[in-house]
Amino acid sequence: MPRAAVITPFFVDRDAVCNDVFHSARVLREHGWDARVFAVGGHSERERARPIEELAAFVRAPDDLAYFHFSTGRRDVTDAVAALRCRKVLKFHNVTPPEMFSMWSDELAEASRLGRADMPLVARMEWEAALGDSAYNLSEIEADLAPKVRKAVVPPFHETDGLLALRPPSPSRDEMPRLLTVGRIVQSKGHPFLLRVMRYLVHDLGVRAGLDIVGKPDHRVLGYMRNLALIVREYGLEPYVRFVGEASAEALADRYASCAAFISTSEHEGFCVPVIEAMAFGLPVVALGTTAVPETVGDAGIVWEERDPRRFALTVQRLLASPEERAWLGNLGRERFAARYANPVIERSLLAALGAERVTA
Repeated sequence: MPRAAVITPFFVDRDAVCNDVFHSARVLREHGWDARVFAVGGHSERERARPIEELAAFVRAPDDLAYFHFSTGRRDVTDAVAALRCRKVLKFHNVTPPEMFSMWSDELAEASRLGRADMPLVARMEWEAALGDSAYNLSEIEADLAPKVRKAVVPPFHETDGLLALRPPSPSRDEMPRLLTVGRIVQSKGHPFLLRVMRYLVHDLGVRAGLDIVGKPDHRVLGYMRNLALIVREYGLEPYVRFVGEASAEALADRYASCAAFISTSEHEGFCVPVIEAMAFGLPVVALGTTAVPETVGDAGIVWEERDPRRFALTVQRLLASPEERAWLGNLGRERFAARYANPVIERSLLAALGAERVTA
């Protein structure tokens, strides 16, 4: 039985990259591989990650596979992968530029700086294939890849099916329509711009609508979170904006099912899993057209390249006033999710990128 090491610096539950790692290992096992996850740190209740120190003893035959998920700088992991003598496939998840964090967290900025510095080094390694969550991701490293390296876009596996299964038959409803955004509470997600949109929507346009901000607070950016709270008070948005924190799967499913629209104002995304979760639930998507977001949304949502909070607010106002347009966009989103982003579709893309004839034991 051929062996496959699925490698990531950190392996934790409820993380987009690690969901891709977990399901990649699962798919490889289902197609005849002895597949195991390797990481430096983290904790998962789904699967035990083996230490990087055991990597070379596990994948040692030429036909074994090292499937390296690169998303942050860890030179010890990169060096361990470089030393292997087997088939090697890179999955690039992108690295947020350090300037996205530098004002609020030296730790996050340094991790991003190291990751961005390692991008050309990783790209120049001897890869059989290089995969990206998006064409945008591939474009970030393409110039440093060897000409012979096969390239393919393979969206990340995700947990959307589990959320859909938890969709409540009677979602909770507030007295006012609610908007939803999902993502870590860090500077790169563009929360100040989103709060400006809410100020225009509520105070200039007179639309009584709420906003749920779902995302795990990061202790490394406490100053940023305090700043967001100050902005909410300064804009008079206390009755309208709720910081939900990290929601359980059940609570997140309820919010996807009960909100009127999904808003993304993120400044940097290599894919943006919450967008496809919203699509799967039939939520209309309004997004800032940065990095990979336009590619992920496609023609199934409203994407604005201009950072104009008033235009955003007018778009949301129109959607809230038009159930027909919301339903139309919601149907487009469901169709796009089913055609491109459902896990069985991603599985076929991964097997094709690896070479289907090589994946069967």
